[in-house]
Amino acid sequence: MLELQSTHQDSVYLPRYVTKPSPIYYPQAELFLSAIPHQLHFTYFNQLSSYALYFQKNDIFVEMNILERLYYKNKNQHKRTKYFRKIEEVRRIILRFKEMKIGELMSEFIGLFYGNNKNQMHQKKWDYVPSQETSHYVLNRANCATSLMDKALKCYLDAYTDFHSLLCQTEFMSFALACLSILARLSILTRVWISEMKKCCVLLKGWVECFPHENSNH
Repeated sequence: MLELQSTHQDSVYLPRYVTKPSPIYYPQAELFLSAIPHQLHFTYFNQLSSYALYFQKNDIFVEMNILERLYYKNKNQHKRTKYFRKIEEVRRIILRFKEMKIGELMSEFIGLFYGNNKNQMHQKKWDYVPSQETSHYVLNRANCATSLMDKALKCYLDAYTDFHSLLCQTEFMSFALACLSILARLSILTRVWISEMKKCCVLLKGWVECFPHENSNH
């Protein structure tokens, strides 16, 4: 049976729909004005880069593509059933999650540390740091995506329960088994994604306090 997992809502985050700030970054030297040892900044950046790479390679969408094919193949026959409506709910949430483009957002954020210079990216040499305002926007979007995927876990569980009942009735067994398999994999992948994103947010939330403000004098 699928497991349900909840995520913590942090009241300091901004509402879900906020205007994306201009991507502003400053010389790396601004970061070294903080009390944190210089080497620790490099450690944090390496960890953040690893997270960003993980979020760009999202296996959730691979499973979603399989579910999409099942959805369209069986829509006419099952569209009025309760269990199929549960699949539609799962589909809507994952599509909404895909539209948030978290992997792309994290990639753009890492690019700011390189001044959006591809040559420096290839050399793994970062000389800049994003503003706190830009970083808070990324944190907000990550938190919104995590909340959305927390809802997805409940949808998976509801759908799994209905398809398990369908299977027990020995009706549409191949369709039920395929959906159960996809839902189980989606649950595992989503729980891992939430766990990684929460760790990434903890890292960034602590580190961003060292980043310069846009309204500071530089």
